[in-house]
Amino acid sequence: MSVNTSRVQVQFWGTRGSLARPGRRTLRYGGNTSCVQVTSPKGSLVVIDCGTGAHDLGRSLLAEARGPLRGSILFSHTHWDHIQGLPFFLPVYKEQNHLRILGYEGARHGLANILTSQMESPFFPIGLKEVPANVKIEELKEKSFNIGSVRVDSCMANHPGVCAGYRLSTAGGSIAFFPIVLILLGVMVAVNWRRRHAAAMAVLNSESPESSWTAADLLPRSAYSHRVTAKELAQHTKGV
Repeated sequence: MSVNTSRVQVQFWGTRGSLARPGRRTLRYGGNTSCVQVTSPKGSLVVIDCGTGAHDLGRSLLAEARGPLRGSILFSHTHWDHIQGLPFFLPVYKEQNHLRILGYEGARHGLANILTSQMESPFFPIGLKEVPANVKIEELKEKSFNIGSVRVDSCMANHPGVCAGYRLSTAGGSIAFFPIVLILLGVMVAVNWRRRHAAAMAVLNSESPESSWTAADLLPRSAYSHRVTAKELAQHTKGV
């Protein structure tokens, strides 16, 4: 992909959590689960999460490609709504493509084991180790690292299992992707966490949350919430 721009480019291919729900009720933000395309001014491609939106993203990338596709997939965590699009991401089926997959260890299981397991028989006819593309899986250990021309800083999220939010910094600006934020109001640990979150979000050009609940919805679903809206987050973190 050839990019000639002074700004970082962001495109949302999936914004839902938990369950893909295409239909009239989800037309505004789409019905696909988490998948965001980030392209730096120098052309570095970073795909954040690979939910069902990855299918349309893959078709778009192949249509625009003028040669071998090189890019990275950065997983926030390994819950199914964030990885279920990987088997349908068409660039992995083209042998000339080079894809780097990065993420932290899944809950009690390694990243590679989780990603390959969902494509094993009898769940899927083609294993991840059998796809034609050059796919390299790297389990992250550091909190800061580079993907091409993109500087990535991570912050662990308050969510069951191992879950990370990311701040991506480029010469054309910075964005943050924080898919899961469970805010437990009135708990000192949560207050400290909100301070860390606010620091991670500082000096950004754009923030990309995945929101499934309002504040009224949040408390009954406190064990697995997919975040309150950005406006309500600002109210909860005000003054901390």
